[in-house]
Amino acid sequence: MALNELVKSRRLAEKLSTRVYLKPEEQEVAFDALQNVYLHLKNRITIGDLKNTNINWDKIPDNLMDVGEAFRPIFSSNEYWAGDFEWILELQEMHRNIASKKPRKKAAQ
Repeated sequence: MALNELVKSRRLAEKLSTRVYLKPEEQEVAFDALQNVYLHLKNRITIGDLKNTNINWDKIPDNLMDVGEAFRPIFSSNEYWAGDFEWILELQEMHRNIASKKPRKKAAQ
């Protein structure tokens, strides 16, 4: 994922996260956007980042909501991406916020 796609996905998720009501398809778009941002962050991890941890690449969750505090050292090990774990926590909070949205009611006809 290119950087501009990452930014677009993040902005889309933030926009949908601030709405009071969401259509089910909007909710899915928001979840997909958050997941895409997370996968981009995960793909920035290098073998060198894993070298000093006891975690194999296969153990890093593919699902954003499965990432816990145990993975902080991996996502924070590279000096260039040191803030990635905090970003993941923000993404998870947006996910919970989006999941709690009430469905938009259909307009009366």
